[in-house]
Amino acid sequence: MILLSNQDELALPTKKINIKKIQTSVKKDTSNTDTLEKDLQSRMEEIEKKEREINDKFDSTEREIARQKEEWKELRTRYIEEAQQEGYKKGFEKGETDSIQQYRNLIDHANQIIMQAQIDADNILSQSDEKILQISMTVAEKIMNQTLTENSHSFLNIVHKVIEMVKEQPVIKVYVHDMDYSLLLDSKDELVAITNQQAELIIFTDPELQKGQVIIETPYGRIDASITTQLNEIRNRLFNVVEEISREHPSNP
Repeated sequence: MILLSNQDELALPTKKINIKKIQTSVKKDTSNTDTLEKDLQSRMEEIEKKEREINDKFDSTEREIARQKEEWKELRTRYIEEAQQEGYKKGFEKGETDSIQQYRNLIDHANQIIMQAQIDADNILSQSDEKILQISMTVAEKIMNQTLTENSHSFLNIVHKVIEMVKEQPVIKVYVHDMDYSLLLDSKDELVAITNQQAELIIFTDPELQKGQVIIETPYGRIDASITTQLNEIRNRLFNVVEEISREHPSNP
């Protein structure tokens, strides 16, 4: 935070708070996605409104400082002239002291306005980051889940990549939803080929899984390769980043 110094010439604050606009381009596949996009757009409009209010506050403060600065100069000059004309030393000293105190009060007031504006901006950003992130991740999850539902090739690609990671294991068990079972069974030879025919690949149905979810199990453990699980991991990491940034750059009280 840059504070104004108590000098004859006041350095007017020129910094304005510019909050980057976040544009979203999401295919409106479902009414839920539309609602989330509207929620995100509403949040953006709220941020832009607050940005305009803060910038208006800066402009108003600058004009007020300039006006009172001119008044202070005129008052100081008048005190000096009156003291010189009347020859009263005490009157001159009192005028000088009063004008300086008035100028200092003006500076203190301006600093308070600027600090409060910065606090408001920081609070908006910190509150908006998590909300925008949550909405964005929810939209992404719905789009990804719908893509997997409509595009079997995308689902197979996920299974391929996970089997590639564990292809050295002697036994690989794949658990999927009933509706995905036939798809993987038809592609079993292709999946076994990934292991160079070295692993025993067994495909099971799991009624507790949702369509598009897949669990890979080997003698060394289980891997949840579901899109929801991966997005949750991404979400957690992003929230951790946001929290870390907030700790490193806290709002000034």
